Amino acid sequence: MLSYFLLFSNFAISAPPPPLWGPAPKDIQYQYHTEEMSAFIHYGMNTYTGIEWGDGSEDPNLFKPTNLDTDQWVSVLKRAGFKRLIMVGRHHDGFCNWKTKFSNHSVNLSVDFQLISQFLHQSGDVLEEVSKSCTKFNVDMGLYLSPWDVNSSYYGDEVLYNEYYMNQLDEILNSNKRYGNNGKIVEVWMDGAKGEGSKAQIYWFSKWFELIRKHQPECVIWSGHGSEVRWIGNEKGIAGEPCWDRFDLDNQIACADKLPTCDPNLQDPNTGLATGQNYSVGECDVSITNGWFWKSGKVPKTMKELASIYFTSVARGQILLLNVPPNTEGKMPEDMSNNALQLGRDIWESFSLDFVRQNGVKFSATNTRESDTNMFSPENVADGTNKTYWTMDDDKTTGSITIDFGRFRTFDIISIREHIHLGQRIARASVDYHTNDGWKTLSTITTIGYHRIIRLDPVSADMIRVNILESQAVPLIQNIEVFLSVGSISQKVVPPDSVTEIPNSQFTKTGTWKDSDDGITNDKSGSSLEAKFTGTRCFVIGTIDPKYGKLNIFIDNQQVATIDCAITSTAVSLASTRITKSVLYQYDGEMIIH
Repeated sequence: MLSYFLLFSNFAISAPPPPLWGPAPKDIQYQYHTEEMSAFIHYGMNTYTGIEWGDGSEDPNLFKPTNLDTDQWVSVLKRAGFKRLIMVGRHHDGFCNWKTKFSNHSVNLSVDFQLISQFLHQSGDVLEEVSKSCTKFNVDMGLYLSPWDVNSSYYGDEVLYNEYYMNQLDEILNSNKRYGNNGKIVEVWMDGAKGEGSKAQIYWFSKWFELIRKHQPECVIWSGHGSEVRWIGNEKGIAGEPCWDRFDLDNQIACADKLPTCDPNLQDPNTGLATGQNYSVGECDVSITNGWFWKSGKVPKTMKELASIYFTSVARGQILLLNVPPNTEGKMPEDMSNNALQLGRDIWESFSLDFVRQNGVKFSATNTRESDTNMFSPENVADGTNKTYWTMDDDKTTGSITIDFGRFRTFDIISIREHIHLGQRIARASVDYHTNDGWKTLSTITTIGYHRIIRLDPVSADMIRVNILESQAVPLIQNIEVFLSVGSISQKVVPPDSVTEIPNSQFTKTGTWKDSDDGITNDKSGSSLEAKFTGTRCFVIGTIDPKYGKLNIFIDNQQVATIDCAITSTAVSLASTRITKSVLYQYDGEMIIH
């Protein structure tokens, strides 16, 4: 007689990770994502001529910094939170900030600068001095080298000019550690400006890229000709809504080369392309002042403006590239460096305490991908790594994750990251918050990508819920964080209760002003208000409205700020187009303000 025994065991079949969806970032692209903020340094001949675009005919002796202090530049930028800087090696005027062998329009020919450099025990080579400082402070360095050189007699000759440009690239990138952070260049920036007509020039982009990667294999390239980093489409620091880290580089190249295969309507660099076959990081370039080069009388953007730019660039998953230009002395001006430092402090303080990563917080989800090791569980969104994530079964493209704080928390920032190592997927999401009155929608957003930061007015809740409303494939949420912001990062700045209000009737006025529920208004340019007082801090309170214009603020008869009263932030635009009793400006000390 034969006996048969059937043995059964209870076990779960662990699902593998979701497959890659679309393009994934290269290591150098992901590294740039993690840095989030980069600094631009526009400095050169234009600093001394006072114009933005030189014509190449300038006398090299005009370039004469009396106290070049690149240690100050790099130290300020590092303390402000910038992980890399991109130094202008040569702008369109052709003036070279290094001792090049291939041009006579360079620092070599500035006699006074070379003498001053000897006295200061410096090299007389700006690019080399910046490189020494980057190495000293361990800040990564990039190179801006304009493809357009109006000074070069070779420009317009396809072969001679391209050889000239490649010689200069080779001179810098293959410098035996003379240039870069310990010899390393992490980005090469190639502006899109170029000559036309008789001075039109064909660029050998593919050969340029090959040379760059030969000498600097871990370098990203910024260009309009199919590279890892793309222009965001404006010079205001504003990424699109939505903003996809995907692009069609073949089409971009075809359009740049004016080929018949170009589809000019296929994609927009500001929003990316949801179906793009290439991973593309957007760089949001903007200057801290009006124009790219320093000029006497220019004032920096206010903290409110800088914070707004942060939330239209970094908060939309892209890189903020902020230009901070040195002056004719060779230093970063105090007002500009102070604002950059304050922005860095406000960011650091605002994102230092995450309410999600606290004891007693609980997580739940509408669906969790099966795993015997909890490798896809909702708790993963709070582990602070980029290796784990919460996800669902492959057939799920919508779903929710709930975070229970275990107590009421007051917050105004919600940060969400996708696990983009397997591709960007989410097209639309929302966040709800829970109080004693139940659940309410807090915000609705589009793409998430590497990092999405939602800026809010302060709200108190004991739970939040992130809802994935639309996704190209099963979504992967890597991190969720919740913060209460400070300083300029806070959307709602409230003056202290101790301040004394100066009523409208006590202002000295010029022009015709009208009383309204929000204060007093005037639609005539040149009108002014003036008040004198002594105190430790002052606040200018007003209304932000898309129909309003700009307000110039003077202290002791010196202009200190221009406030754009038409600016609205992303979070505000979801609910309202008008903000009353907003803090437009704040300042410390005794002053006459008008």
